[in-house]
Amino acid sequence: MQEDKIISRIKDREAWIDWAKVLLIFMMVVCHAGLRGTSQQIIYIFHMPAFFIISGYLFRPHHWKNVLIRYCIPVLFFSFINLCYNLTFEYLRGNSVNVIQYLLNCIPPFYRYRPHVPSLFTGIWFIEGLLYCQLLLHIPWIHRNYKEVGCICILFSSLQMFFIENTELQYYYLYRIPAILPFLCFGIYIKENIQYSIFNIQYSIFNIQYSIK
Repeated sequence: MQEDKIISRIKDREAWIDWAKVLLIFMMVVCHAGLRGTSQQIIYIFHMPAFFIISGYLFRPHHWKNVLIRYCIPVLFFSFINLCYNLTFEYLRGNSVNVIQYLLNCIPPFYRYRPHVPSLFTGIWFIEGLLYCQLLLHIPWIHRNYKEVGCICILFSSLQMFFIENTELQYYYLYRIPAILPFLCFGIYIKENIQYSIFNIQYSIFNIQYSIK
């Protein structure tokens, strides 16, 4: 019985999603490893939006506590490992470190962009933005009207340059929600339409088979 459940779950996986994530992660690693020029610019145009679209495609409503646990525990765990590594490295180099001050300096990068400030979790903006958007999509009204919400976010993103750009607000990850949420909404839209198309195909096949009989 247990083996049947495992096989069923494997069959339910959509292989193209796994391959898409593999390719996108590979592109991200290549870019961060030093790729420059036109190739890097082309990859940067689509690889992060593609991640968010896939996240929207895979979105399933869960209790908000489960969402927080799923995102926060890995971040805290790997941040703690990074903290231990950094402090150990500083002590081995013979540098005296004020641990309290070091921790205080590491807190701002968790909620805003700070150049030249060490971050305990590189890429936290992606995790944090995804968390905010998923929590918003768990609100029933937003989930029901995700198309309209996505359009409003696009409009806001196109206008925010006039009143947020060149201010301190642009550095806070919270203000990336309007730029991220439309891609998740688009992923949900793709999922719904694929399921609708598959249902229509299956229904047509059933009708054909019934007519033949």
